[in-house]
Amino acid sequence: MCASTAISVDLAALIGSQLASFLAGLHNWGRQTQKGRANLSANVFGRTVMDLLGYQIAVPNAAASGIVDPLLPIVMAALAERDRIGEETAIMGDFWTANVLVSIQETASGEQTLKRLWVIDWENCRYGSPASDIAPFAADCYLNARFHDEVSAETLRHNFLQTYAALAKVDPLEVVIGMGTFWIMWAGNRKGVSATQLREYIEKGIEYIRMGWGSSEDIGDVQRLPSSLAKELVA
Repeated sequence: MCASTAISVDLAALIGSQLASFLAGLHNWGRQTQKGRANLSANVFGRTVMDLLGYQIAVPNAAASGIVDPLLPIVMAALAERDRIGEETAIMGDFWTANVLVSIQETASGEQTLKRLWVIDWENCRYGSPASDIAPFAADCYLNARFHDEVSAETLRHNFLQTYAALAKVDPLEVVIGMGTFWIMWAGNRKGVSATQLREYIEKGIEYIRMGWGSSEDIGDVQRLPSSLAKELVA
């Protein structure tokens, strides 16, 4: 998230809630409008770009850290297919903290007021699963908490998910799969990440993918959703 100054915890809570309200409005609108579906569903670029730039690098990224999991290529292929044919609702398609611009007014005493938010880079906007928007943002908040401001980034994630859950529907299993996928694809791009840290994030990514995939041998993982980083979405 791009802001001119560090964001306070209170402001992070407000931003998380406002972004969730915005996305919930988009997703709820997308389920109801036929005109929007006709215009956005045909975005071939939006339906294929994540496979080309993201899903196809997940398995090599994991292997580079010494992690080989037979489930990973299966899930990446399934996500690519979901993107190609998904028609659930209108989605932004590239929703993570780097595509949110924040304008803040700060007094001499340090009190912060939110002036405006911008969500940018809409070229991937299409129809698909709302988890495709929710998961990357929540996953990126986790990385921001680890690398930058733990309290503000964690507050941002919590309020974002909590507010969204009150306003719209998303499958938490799809969200944890998406969060895990995000870490495997992009954690290595973080400036200063060590090989040990990267392996940790990829292992966590595999853990979350297995949690959401819910195969018979991983049924215990599904039961861990209420203690996961997507717990706010669990009724």
